[in-house]
Amino acid sequence: MTDWLEALNAEQRQAAMAGPGPLMVVAGPGTGKTGTLAARVAWLVASGTARPEEVVALTFTTKAAEELRGRVERLLASSGPVLAVDRPAVLTFHALAQRLLAEAGQTPGRLIAEDERLAVIRALERPTQLQELPARELALRLSRYRNTEAAAGSEDGVWSELATQYRAALAELGAGDFDDLILQAYAVARAEGSSVTRPRYLLIDEFQDTSDIQYALARQLQSADNLAVIGDPRQSIYGFRGAGAAMFDRFTADFPAAQTVTLSTNYRSAGRIVALGNAVFPDAAALTAHTTMSGRTRLIQTLDEAAEADWIVAQIEAELGGTDFQRAGTADHGLALAAAGFSDFAIIYRTHRLGQALQRRLADSGLPYQVAGEGSPYDRPELRLLVRLLSLLAGRAAAETPTPGESPVWQRLTAAQQVALLDEWRLQGLTEPPSCLAVRLARQLGLGQTDMAARRDLAQLLALLARFDHTAEPLAAAVAHLQAIAEQEFYDPSADAITLLTIHAAKGLEFAHVFVCALEEDRLPHRQPGGQATDIEEERRLFYVAITRAKRQLDLTYTQSRSGRSSALSRFIKEVTAPELELLADPAMAAQQRQRQRRQVRRAQGRLF
Repeated sequence: MTDWLEALNAEQRQAAMAGPGPLMVVAGPGTGKTGTLAARVAWLVASGTARPEEVVALTFTTKAAEELRGRVERLLASSGPVLAVDRPAVLTFHALAQRLLAEAGQTPGRLIAEDERLAVIRALERPTQLQELPARELALRLSRYRNTEAAAGSEDGVWSELATQYRAALAELGAGDFDDLILQAYAVARAEGSSVTRPRYLLIDEFQDTSDIQYALARQLQSADNLAVIGDPRQSIYGFRGAGAAMFDRFTADFPAAQTVTLSTNYRSAGRIVALGNAVFPDAAALTAHTTMSGRTRLIQTLDEAAEADWIVAQIEAELGGTDFQRAGTADHGLALAAAGFSDFAIIYRTHRLGQALQRRLADSGLPYQVAGEGSPYDRPELRLLVRLLSLLAGRAAAETPTPGESPVWQRLTAAQQVALLDEWRLQGLTEPPSCLAVRLARQLGLGQTDMAARRDLAQLLALLARFDHTAEPLAAAVAHLQAIAEQEFYDPSADAITLLTIHAAKGLEFAHVFVCALEEDRLPHRQPGGQATDIEEERRLFYVAITRAKRQLDLTYTQSRSGRSSALSRFIKEVTAPELELLADPAMAAQQRQRQRRQVRRAQGRLF
């Protein structure tokens, strides 16, 4: 045990070895949050403070649970042969809910898959003020309404009507969703005389992402006030689903005697990037960069979104190609990017529409890229259907699950014809590699043939499937990988590709070189559709999350005009103007402006005749 405790810094060790009672750990980006939480869980068992079955750690995704569980098991294994087999429970909130219902002898029923849930939400009749919301954000806002304790029995206008529609659609499918699961578990936990297991030590990861009902469930379960939470209020970016930075204030109010530990050493980012992040919240505790590397932070103005995309692609090509620009950057900043690969680069934006010009430019360049979050190819109805079918064929989805009818060809088939096709494909899946099977399905259903973008999106899926063509049980392995990356908004960490993604999808990730685009008023902060009020503080936290994804280089871009309209620099940049931020202008902008003026003159002259 001594070795792994000594590997922690003083703050991490204080958090790991804290005595009994409530504990709050504030862990900023790159401060070793997961390692600290793993050490806390392992120390409780290894020190004899608690038996393994008395400790439960909660996360939000299966991937996070697997990572944390693996770390805890390795720490315990290094502490002795007996402890190697003693394993505290590391669960997602949803897995915990299922366990509680099972203990109470209740069956949650069939849970709707995420792609099917989004298909249901897309089919809802929306009020005018919600028309512009993307399906994923609408789903999260609806989840907030259903998850908030106060809203659980309220009548809140449009959301009440939408929730009624949604519940009726689920009932028609004979299914529930994960919100239903949490609500049922909460009812079981708070029932008079409930005998569900209540751990002595309960720990919650990413506490800023906890919703009201999840926190209420944790309060019901924790005993002896041994509730520990870890996270960062500055990274609370899911206010629209009921989670928020105020959760830390609530914890402090509920547990005024709680121990508080703040992790202040950033192990991820270079000094300039850490300094810029500190400037976003000058009144909060500052982080200190562990590395002596200064790194690079730049603010670049381009003419418009097309020029912005050109500039970003040119920078990536220069660094990948080892040009003089790249070598100069390495010499000046100690960045050592000579061995940079495509996966070292990420391009981050507030909404997926802001990434469309970049997608087109990257497609023209021939550089490999993947899109995660809103606007991902997996949001395309045809690909959702294809992935759903592959899941059914691999036995990774319930056989009785209705496949969303998002292909006109599939919709025209009778139920008997659909079953016959599935049987035929199931036999072919035994002998054909996943990529070949997917091509067969796509051709028979006419998927991915509507336009160039559809073919490009299908090609991204086929490239992923091809990586599993020669593995053991290839179809099952490929589908398992698809389901795993779906938790991270279809970000694939194993893909050797440049990543384009929204800020929400970027949370928890890190890249050597990050570009944050469209740093303009009405884009970040984002002007909400339908005249809804913009939560400026949440937008500020989104900006913070975006810039703190970078490890070595950070480029912030804004345009003189976007979509034909003048742009203004984001207030968040104006607020953090600091010596760490190098100000640049695209050197091609003057020539582009002259070219634009010549085009305007020619159009004006043409109108005279």
